[in-house]
Amino acid sequence: MRRARAGWALAKFSAVTATVALAACGGAASHGATGTKPEPACSAIAGTAGSVEPARAPPAPTTSTLVAELGIELAGVRARLEKEVPRRLGQGSDEPIGAPGRITYTVDRGAFTIALRGDDVVIRMPFSATASVCKPTGPLGCVTYGRCAPAGVVEAKMSGRLGEDWSIAPAKADVTITKRCVMTALEVDVTPELEKRARAEVKKAEQRINAALPKTRPLAEDAWRALQQPVPLGAACLVMAPRTVTQGPPRLADDVLSMRVSIEATPSLALPCPAASEGAPPSPLPKLAQAKELPASFALHLSVDAGRAHVDAQLAASLEGTTAGALRLGATHARTSSEGLVVDADIGGAACATASFVVEPTWDPKRRVVIARAVRPLSGEHARLASAIAPGALDALAAAIRERLAIGMPFDDEAIEQNLVDAAKLAAGQPVTLSLHVRERGAEGLFVVTSGLEGRFRAEGTLRAVGRDVEPPKRPKP
Repeated sequence: MRRARAGWALAKFSAVTATVALAACGGAASHGATGTKPEPACSAIAGTAGSVEPARAPPAPTTSTLVAELGIELAGVRARLEKEVPRRLGQGSDEPIGAPGRITYTVDRGAFTIALRGDDVVIRMPFSATASVCKPTGPLGCVTYGRCAPAGVVEAKMSGRLGEDWSIAPAKADVTITKRCVMTALEVDVTPELEKRARAEVKKAEQRINAALPKTRPLAEDAWRALQQPVPLGAACLVMAPRTVTQGPPRLADDVLSMRVSIEATPSLALPCPAASEGAPPSPLPKLAQAKELPASFALHLSVDAGRAHVDAQLAASLEGTTAGALRLGATHARTSSEGLVVDADIGGAACATASFVVEPTWDPKRRVVIARAVRPLSGEHARLASAIAPGALDALAAAIRERLAIGMPFDDEAIEQNLVDAAKLAAGQPVTLSLHVRERGAEGLFVVTSGLEGRFRAEGTLRAVGRDVEPPKRPKP
């Protein structure tokens, strides 16, 4: 991803441009590995907890529209042009030009300007010349009969958009004469000859420009493949799952040439990271879509998958030492159901058993953890454990679990601005000035899924990245 420069590194960034860096929480725990050890008699209690319906599939995640405005400061572009193109564009002495005779001339350029004309980027370079024309007259040599100071402008025009195949359209350059060269003494107009010479030089420059244009499709393919790879973030991995890329029209404001790029994706954070063999093979680079306009804001919808090993570890940490009267909570283990999160818990104290509780989880935005909206013994547990635990004692333990349960998710929504900035800088691979504003954020839902818990979070805002370095990209040797 870092190999792509300019729009392609940043577009990937717009893409990648819209990621969050996240902190992993806790490690895996197995049943009985943490918490108070159960009484030996617990294993002798007859009967097991009732069966539960499997967890339902959650609704399809909301597609993220990751929009970034990517720009380049034109001051740097002009500075490079001024450095690479000499002031004296050309000169000639006593060169034959046909019937008018011979010409001696110099051509000097002015300052470069860059403008937008529709979707085209137009680089203009004015030039001025001095010319004198003489007529060979035998023994008198070449007699000068006129002087003039023609002027004109060279325009190099390039499309401000890539094609749907991710290629750069060839640049086109042309010459316009704004002040003709007429030798008033004989009313001889040598402008056509000067224009012919200028066009020949401009054609050579156009060919050099097009030969130097980067092959953007290979860069885009590299970025697209990288965008589909899981990105390790602590113990978790970010999976972008991008689908489309769209570019908007070029803009020119405050001496910055920019465009908006949008990536549609369904990003998710998985804990633990998926194995390399679990993911689908990378999809091929899609056609680059075009839009007359793109929204200014990104809309990030992130699915965070906390696996059962993580949930077990968080249960053990938050419920350790939980008591209710004479009952003491021991090791816990989570499983999922259509009713909620089922917590199987070893119980010791005056009575000893293994009991199951149904937890209705909810997200606490203040503490930024999953808590229990309600906890109740699993249907049938009162009757099954009646000989060992009184119903009131079991309900009291459920209330104690509700009070203490806290499951951290591998996501820090308070650090999203800095995390997005860090991710964007990595994606750009060059010095950029980043302006990020997150105006809204929050949780969109919490679901009990087969794998554990899935939280969904959103963030909306704007991201602008402006680069200064206009050095041509250098790809590593194979």
